Amino acid sequence: MENREKQPGILAALLSGLLGALSFLFPPLLFVSGGSFSYILISGGFFKTAVSLAVCAGLAYFLFGASGLLVLALMLPVAVCLYIMLKRKAPYFETALILSGLYAGILYLLINAVDLLAGNSAFYTLTELFKAMWNEYAELASNLPGVLDAQKLKAFRLFGSSLFAKLPIIMPAAICSISAFMGLFNMLICTRLLKRTKADLKSMREFALWRLPKSFIQGLGLMAAGTVLASFLNVPAMDAVVPAVIAVALIPFSVQGLSTLWFFVRLRPYRATLIKVLLIVIVAVSFPLSIFSLALVGVIEQLLKLRKRIIDKINNSGN
Repeated sequence: MENREKQPGILAALLSGLLGALSFLFPPLLFVSGGSFSYILISGGFFKTAVSLAVCAGLAYFLFGASGLLVLALMLPVAVCLYIMLKRKAPYFETALILSGLYAGILYLLINAVDLLAGNSAFYTLTELFKAMWNEYAELASNLPGVLDAQKLKAFRLFGSSLFAKLPIIMPAAICSISAFMGLFNMLICTRLLKRTKADLKSMREFALWRLPKSFIQGLGLMAAGTVLASFLNVPAMDAVVPAVIAVALIPFSVQGLSTLWFFVRLRPYRATLIKVLLIVIVAVSFPLSIFSLALVGVIEQLLKLRKRIIDKINNSGN
């Protein structure tokens, strides 16, 4: 990675710091801020990395106080991890998987830090906060004429109570799902930006040919077997573990499913761009239900190797 023709400018370092600071206010920026800062760390040198870090920390503290500095916990470990993985030219799937696990661990600790120190159950503080907000809204709505009658208010409170009880079960799966996309997107952002510097990176397959490695499928099988065994042994908290395991399996297969559809779109060059745009819109609008459909396509592709068969048929017909 030492042979590069172009380095990021000071403006890029400032922008990276700004993205990091604003991630506290706009969490969707976390899908790109880690990769942006990693890019500065890897190719910008010490001075620009220090500038980006100072801007992020200073602005976050100025806008949000000491709690704003928590964004650094989601940027620095990821940047160091990406630096190590890209330097050793690790497989990109392995890199994204490790980044996702790192994000999941950090998010879990950040959300549950207070509860862990106080000896409370996981997500206790988050549940209580959500409960207070829900009850406050119910109280406000009940005081407004024509909004909620007594029967609807009772149903609203019962629904809230059911949701509060399920929150500790849902959150691990939600964290795993969000972290999976954060790991993937930040890796892609970083590698995309590094290509501008002519950095010596491991070549990446085009998206239409992405495929899950056998090692992941084997690991998934072991994880599934372990989950079933733990359920039979009545291991505590399995009601939260099972959805998390399902999320860990679904997300990679859904990405492969989208890659497979992308491949088939490319086979028909006529209006391919329009079809790609429509595909992205449909996936985004129907999210998260689209995850299940895409995962099914990904599983079918993994079993039948549809793309390989088509490529082999095209190559044979060409010969």
